[in-house]
Parts: sequence; structure tokens; C-alpha cells
Amino acid sequence: MKIANLSVRHDAALHIAWSGGDLQAGSTIISAYKKRIYGLGVKLGLSSALAEELSQEVLLQAATSTYEPRPGCSYWDWLSAIARNLRRRVRERDDFLDVRRITSPWSGFCRLELLELIEEMPAGQREVFRWLLVGLNTVEIAEKLGIDDVAVRMRIHRGRKWLRAQGY
Repeated sequence: MKIANLSVRHDAALHIAWSGGDLQAGSTIISAYKKRIYGLGVKLGLSSALAEELSQEVLLQAATSTYEPRPGCSYWDWLSAIARNLRRRVRERDDFLDVRRITSPWSGFCRLELLELIEEMPAGQREVFRWLLVGLNTVEIAEKLGIDDVAVRMRIHRGRKWLRAQGY
């Protein structure tokens, strides 16, 4: 049981660091769990492509969510719960991708690559882009951040300009 607790504490510390912008911590979590989430997607009946998409979506949602360890539950338990919830949405919607993501200017990029790049953005833009990747629109993001939707659109504009300056 002590080993499991150390793992839970380690994963929680990694998650906190990742949420704070530590790309190495995020890379460690991605490396540790991406294949496992993919395997869960296949076990849940998803095709290979959808299982890959599921693993990326779970990690993106995890990156923008707060993880609070619970007694008897591991970080994997939390990630697998996210995966199962996303799988239900797949079944209900009959398609996995949100239209906003398909029509976005960065839709051709690997989402994990984009996530790493977003972590390098200035703080205000980074927060807006995290919410965009989760699927919120500008009005919803403005409500979450407590700012005007015009300010959100300006941050999106500046973030896109920053991405172009980075060669994307």
C-alpha cells in the first residue's frame, strides 16, 4: 500500500507541476499514460484511430483540470474515469471531434504538440487556448475567466499571431 501511495503522491505532484507550466512533468505523464489510455479505448470498443483520439483528448482534459487525489484512487483511476466519460460522449454524439476543433486553424497539428506549444505562450493567452482546446466558445471562456468576451477574442488573436511567429 505504501508503494501505491508514493505513486499517487508522485503523480499528483507531476500533475500540479504540469498545470503550472512544467513541460517536463507533462511529458512524463503523457509518456506514462498515453498507451494505457489507448488500450482502454480499444477495450471500450473504439477503433484504433478513435482510441488514439481518445488518449489525446483525455490528456488534454487532464492538463486543464484540477486533480485531487482521493483515498483508494490512483491517478490512473482519475484518467480512466475521464476516458469513460469521453467514450460516452462518443457514443451519444456518434462523432468524436467537435466542429469547432475541425475548423480551427490548428486542426492539422497533433494536439499534444499543440498543447506543448501552448504551454510556452504568455499566461493570459495560454489560459484562453487551454479552454479553447477543451471546446468552450469565447463567451464561455469569458465567463470562466471573469473577463469580457472581446478580451478573449483579442487574446485568441494574439495567441494565433504568436503561433505564426513560432512557425505554426
